[in-house]
Amino acid sequence: RRIIAVTELKIVKWHDYKHLVWISEHCHPEASGRSSTGSGKLPEEAQPYEARYVLTRSEAT
Repeated sequence: RRIIAVTELKIVKWHDYKHLVWISEHCHPEASGRSSTGSGKLPEEAQPYEARYVLTRSEAT
């Protein structure tokens, strides 16, 4: 048997999950009653911080 002890628990909010709503609406447009825009890109506010940082950094060079 192994005994595992949790010494520290840190709960963080990674994202507000707007991207999941966007993905569900754009992957299944008939489910939401709207047609797909076909852009294939998440809105800026729905992208994770790392993705925004990479895009900003690559555009700067």
